[in-house]
Amino acid sequence: MAVPNRGAAPDLYPANTFIRRLKGLFSKSARQHDGIWIKPCWSVHTFGFPHAIAVYFLDSNNKILKSITPMKKNRVAVCFGATSTVEIYLQNYQPSWKVGDTIHV
Repeated sequence: MAVPNRGAAPDLYPANTFIRRLKGLFSKSARQHDGIWIKPCWSVHTFGFPHAIAVYFLDSNNKILKSITPMKKNRVAVCFGATSTVEIYLQNYQPSWKVGDTIHV
């Protein structure tokens, strides 16, 4: 995923099945990437996370509706209208995405 004129794209793990969404960032496969792209998804939590993460809620056109960076551990976030969510490990990648940007896959 990339945003034009915003630098290199992060390496995202697609969490597009029930099991992948259930495991989320805790899966071994996801930890080999900069973060995950969860689809469908309109709410996330950070219970049990050791560090803060960046969270981006996207609409059906991959436009960023809401950005939470950093999202601290032990929190819940919701974005009604979102159809997918990107979660990024802040230790691995520092995105410069903004609300209103469109992510290109």
